[in-house]
Amino acid sequence: DIKAKDVVKLSNEIFTYHTSFKELSPELMKRTFKNYLEELDPRKTYFTQKEINSWIKPTDALLKEAMEDYKKGDFPEFFKIHKLMENAVVRFNELNEKIPEETLPEKVNMDEFKEMVWPLDSIELFDRHKKIRALQLDVSKKLEDENKEKFFLRIKRQVDSRHSNFFLTEPEERSQFVFSNILKAFAQSLDNQTAY
Repeated sequence: DIKAKDVVKLSNEIFTYHTSFKELSPELMKRTFKNYLEELDPRKTYFTQKEINSWIKPTDALLKEAMEDYKKGDFPEFFKIHKLMENAVVRFNELNEKIPEETLPEKVNMDEFKEMVWPLDSIELFDRHKKIRALQLDVSKKLEDENKEKFFLRIKRQVDSRHSNFFLTEPEERSQFVFSNILKAFAQSLDNQTAY
Protein backbone atom coordinates (compact mmCIF):
# COMPACT_ATOMS: atom_id res chain seq x y z
CA ASP A 1 0.00 0.00 0.00
CA ILE A 2 1.41 3.36 -1.06
CA LYS A 3 0.51 6.35 1.07
CA ALA A 4 1.28 10.05 0.65
CA LYS A 5 4.16 9.88 3.11
CA ASP A 6 5.66 7.00 1.08
CA VAL A 7 5.74 9.20 -2.03
CA VAL A 8 7.77 11.81 -0.14
CA LYS A 9 10.02 9.23 1.50
CA LEU A 10 10.75 7.35 -1.73
CA SER A 11 11.31 10.60 -3.63
CA ASN A 12 13.86 11.68 -1.02
CA GLU A 13 15.57 8.29 -1.20
CA ILE A 14 15.84 8.61 -4.97
CA PHE A 15 17.48 12.01 -4.51
CA THR A 16 20.16 10.50 -2.24
CA TYR A 17 21.19 8.08 -5.00
CA HIS A 18 20.91 10.44 -7.93
CA THR A 19 24.08 12.04 -9.24
CA SER A 20 22.62 15.28 -10.58
CA PHE A 21 19.41 16.05 -8.71
CA LYS A 22 19.38 16.33 -4.93
CA GLU A 23 16.12 18.19 -4.33
CA LEU A 24 12.86 19.10 -5.97
CA SER A 25 13.15 22.01 -8.39
CA PRO A 26 10.68 23.87 -10.60
CA GLU A 27 12.05 22.04 -13.65
CA LEU A 28 11.58 18.63 -12.00
CA MET A 29 8.07 19.58 -10.90
CA LYS A 30 7.21 20.66 -14.44
CA ARG A 31 8.57 17.38 -15.85
CA THR A 32 6.66 15.43 -13.20
CA PHE A 33 3.39 17.07 -14.28
CA LYS A 34 4.11 16.29 -17.93
CA ASN A 35 5.09 12.70 -17.16
CA TYR A 36 2.00 12.22 -15.01
CA LEU A 37 -0.20 13.39 -17.89
CA GLU A 38 1.69 11.06 -20.25
CA GLU A 39 1.28 8.18 -17.79
CA LEU A 40 -2.51 8.64 -17.84
CA ASP A 41 -2.85 9.46 -21.53
CA PRO A 42 0.13 8.03 -23.45
CA ARG A 43 -1.76 7.81 -26.75
CA LYS A 44 -3.14 11.32 -26.40
CA THR A 45 -6.73 10.24 -26.89
CA TYR A 46 -8.27 11.56 -23.67
CA PHE A 47 -7.08 15.08 -22.85
CA THR A 48 -7.02 18.20 -24.98
CA GLN A 49 -4.28 20.81 -24.77
CA LYS A 50 -6.80 23.37 -23.58
CA GLU A 51 -7.73 21.20 -20.59
CA ILE A 52 -4.21 20.44 -19.45
CA ASN A 53 -2.37 23.58 -20.49
CA SER A 54 -1.93 24.76 -16.90
CA TRP A 55 0.14 21.62 -16.19
CA ILE A 56 1.96 21.49 -19.54
CA LYS A 57 2.98 25.12 -19.19
CA PRO A 58 2.68 25.73 -15.45
CA THR A 59 3.18 29.19 -14.01
CA ASP A 60 6.00 29.83 -11.57
CA ALA A 61 3.39 30.27 -8.84
CA LEU A 62 1.81 26.88 -9.57
CA LEU A 63 5.22 25.18 -9.61
CA LYS A 64 6.18 26.77 -6.29
CA GLU A 65 2.88 25.77 -4.67
CA ALA A 66 3.05 22.24 -6.09
CA MET A 67 6.62 21.83 -4.82
CA GLU A 68 5.63 22.95 -1.33
CA ASP A 69 2.64 20.60 -1.39
CA TYR A 70 4.78 17.72 -2.66
CA LYS A 71 7.29 18.13 0.16
CA LYS A 72 4.39 17.96 2.67
CA GLY A 73 2.89 14.87 1.04
CA ASP A 74 -0.06 16.81 -0.33
CA PHE A 75 -0.86 16.34 -4.02
CA PRO A 76 -3.96 18.38 -4.96
CA GLU A 77 -2.87 19.11 -8.53
CA PHE A 78 -2.39 15.42 -9.28
CA PHE A 79 -5.82 14.62 -7.88
CA LYS A 80 -7.26 17.39 -10.09
CA ILE A 81 -5.63 15.74 -13.09
CA HIS A 82 -7.03 12.37 -12.00
CA LYS A 83 -10.54 13.87 -11.75
CA LEU A 84 -10.10 15.41 -15.19
CA MET A 85 -9.11 11.97 -16.46
CA GLU A 86 -12.30 10.46 -15.03
CA ASN A 87 -14.28 13.03 -17.04
CA ALA A 88 -12.10 12.38 -20.09
CA VAL A 89 -12.85 8.64 -19.89
CA VAL A 90 -16.59 9.39 -19.96
CA ARG A 91 -16.05 11.64 -22.99
CA PHE A 92 -13.85 8.97 -24.63
CA ASN A 93 -16.71 6.49 -24.41
CA GLU A 94 -19.24 9.04 -25.68
CA LEU A 95 -17.03 9.98 -28.64
CA ASN A 96 -16.55 6.36 -29.63
CA GLU A 97 -20.30 5.76 -29.52
CA LYS A 98 -20.91 8.78 -31.78
CA ILE A 99 -18.59 7.70 -34.59
CA PRO A 100 -20.68 6.73 -37.62
CA GLU A 101 -18.76 4.34 -39.86
CA GLU A 102 -19.85 6.12 -43.03
CA THR A 103 -17.97 9.31 -42.02
CA LEU A 104 -14.64 7.67 -41.23
CA PRO A 105 -11.60 9.00 -43.04
CA GLU A 106 -10.03 6.79 -45.68
CA LYS A 107 -6.39 5.76 -45.97
CA VAL A 108 -5.28 7.08 -42.60
CA ASN A 109 -1.51 7.40 -42.44
CA MET A 110 0.03 5.57 -39.47
CA ASP A 111 2.81 8.19 -39.37
CA GLU A 112 0.27 10.61 -37.91
CA PHE A 113 0.41 8.56 -34.71
CA LYS A 114 4.14 8.89 -34.17
CA GLU A 115 5.30 11.52 -31.67
CA MET A 116 1.79 12.86 -31.20
CA VAL A 117 0.83 15.90 -29.22
CA TRP A 118 -2.45 16.33 -27.42
CA PRO A 119 -5.29 17.53 -29.65
CA LEU A 120 -5.92 21.24 -29.31
CA ASP A 121 -9.63 20.92 -28.62
CA SER A 122 -12.55 18.49 -28.62
CA ILE A 123 -12.97 18.76 -32.40
CA GLU A 124 -9.40 17.58 -33.00
CA LEU A 125 -9.91 14.92 -30.35
CA PHE A 126 -13.00 13.59 -32.15
CA ASP A 127 -11.07 13.55 -35.44
CA ARG A 128 -8.33 11.50 -33.78
CA HIS A 129 -10.90 9.02 -32.53
CA LYS A 130 -12.33 8.69 -36.03
CA LYS A 131 -8.89 8.01 -37.47
CA ILE A 132 -8.21 5.35 -34.86
CA ARG A 133 -11.55 3.69 -35.62
CA ALA A 134 -10.75 3.81 -39.35
CA LEU A 135 -7.42 2.07 -38.72
CA GLN A 136 -9.11 -0.56 -36.57
CA LEU A 137 -11.66 -1.24 -39.30
CA ASP A 138 -8.91 -1.49 -41.91
CA VAL A 139 -7.15 -4.12 -39.80
CA SER A 140 -10.40 -5.99 -39.18
CA LYS A 141 -11.07 -6.24 -42.93
CA LYS A 142 -7.97 -8.38 -43.23
CA LEU A 143 -9.30 -10.84 -40.67
CA GLU A 144 -11.72 -13.68 -41.21
CA ASP A 145 -15.24 -13.05 -39.89
CA GLU A 146 -14.83 -15.13 -36.74
CA ASN A 147 -11.64 -13.25 -35.85
CA LYS A 148 -13.14 -9.81 -36.46
CA GLU A 149 -15.44 -10.18 -33.49
CA LYS A 150 -12.55 -11.38 -31.31
CA PHE A 151 -10.43 -8.45 -32.48
CA PHE A 152 -13.00 -5.84 -31.44
CA LEU A 153 -13.78 -7.72 -28.23
CA ARG A 154 -10.09 -7.69 -27.30
CA ILE A 155 -9.92 -3.93 -27.91
CA LYS A 156 -13.02 -3.39 -25.78
CA ARG A 157 -11.61 -5.50 -22.93
CA GLN A 158 -8.32 -3.60 -22.97
CA VAL A 159 -10.08 -0.24 -22.92
CA ASP A 160 -12.52 -1.32 -20.19
CA SER A 161 -9.66 -2.64 -18.07
CA ARG A 162 -7.74 0.62 -18.45
CA HIS A 163 -10.82 2.69 -17.66
CA SER A 164 -11.59 0.72 -14.51
CA ASN A 165 -8.45 2.19 -12.91
CA PHE A 166 -10.01 5.63 -13.01
CA PHE A 167 -13.23 4.70 -11.29
CA LEU A 168 -11.99 2.91 -8.21
CA THR A 169 -14.78 3.29 -5.67
CA GLU A 170 -12.67 3.08 -2.53
CA PRO A 171 -10.91 6.39 -1.81
CA GLU A 172 -7.85 4.52 -0.53
CA GLU A 173 -7.54 2.53 -3.78
CA ARG A 174 -7.93 5.71 -5.82
CA SER A 175 -5.24 7.43 -3.73
CA GLN A 176 -2.86 4.49 -4.14
CA PHE A 177 -3.37 4.59 -7.90
CA VAL A 178 -2.62 8.33 -7.95
CA PHE A 179 0.40 7.99 -5.64
CA SER A 180 1.84 5.17 -7.73
CA ASN A 181 1.55 7.27 -10.88
CA ILE A 182 3.09 10.28 -9.12
CA LEU A 183 6.12 8.18 -8.18
CA LYS A 184 6.48 6.89 -11.74
CA ALA A 185 6.20 10.41 -13.12
CA PHE A 186 8.68 11.76 -10.58
CA ALA A 187 11.26 9.02 -11.24
CA GLN A 188 10.97 9.55 -14.98
CA SER A 189 11.44 13.30 -14.52
CA LEU A 190 14.94 12.77 -13.14
CA ASP A 191 16.26 11.10 -16.27
CA ASN A 192 15.55 8.33 -18.71
CA GLN A 193 17.52 5.76 -16.72
CA THR A 194 15.59 6.11 -13.45
CA ALA A 195 12.43 4.03 -13.22
CA TYR A 196 10.16 3.30 -10.30
